[in-house]
Amino acid sequence: MNCQTKPSLPRLRRSAVLAVVTTLLAGCTTSPITLSDQYRSARQGLPEETTNTTNPGSADGNCALIGQVKDSRLAPSTMGQVGLRTIKSPIDVTGWVRSSFATLNCSSSSRVAAQPETMNAVTLEVDLLKAWINEVNSSVATSLVFKVRYFRLNVLLKEKIYRGGDTSVNWASGQGEIQSHFDASMQKVLQQVHGDLSRL
Repeated sequence: MNCQTKPSLPRLRRSAVLAVVTTLLAGCTTSPITLSDQYRSARQGLPEETTNTTNPGSADGNCALIGQVKDSRLAPSTMGQVGLRTIKSPIDVTGWVRSSFATLNCSSSSRVAAQPETMNAVTLEVDLLKAWINEVNSSVATSLVFKVRYFRLNVLLKEKIYRGGDTSVNWASGQGEIQSHFDASMQKVLQQVHGDLSRL
């Protein structure tokens, strides 16, 4: 007598569904993440102390034009790894940087510096030196490093290295979560740049 029992059909179906779901989840957690080429906080609005809403050509000269943007990273295609997921750079890295720095004065970022209303404008040349994320225990640490040069009428006013970082709990290594870490780091860089820009 054969005492071995066959699994019921519903149990087989549940097992098959579970196997499919497990496979899909495994694929999601190991697939690469490509970051957006748009700075998310630029659309949502930055804190008051970060943004510059001064009109171009105003008396205080607090007007920023975005000039040359360069990506000088040694490995420009990637921004690190979280778990088993490779974090890939935005398809348009310079577009991401421009969308970020344009929040310093969005209305003037596309104007021509030779126009009368922008004669007193400060032009920024931005060089991305580092953009990286890595795991630290149960958290992730994000780091951004920029070199920024400030010009007025082709005269160099200032050159400075800016660093912005963010360390947060890693919940699920999701697309939006990773993007928010870089946005938070970028916001800290922009706060520093805005301070120097206001003084210039």
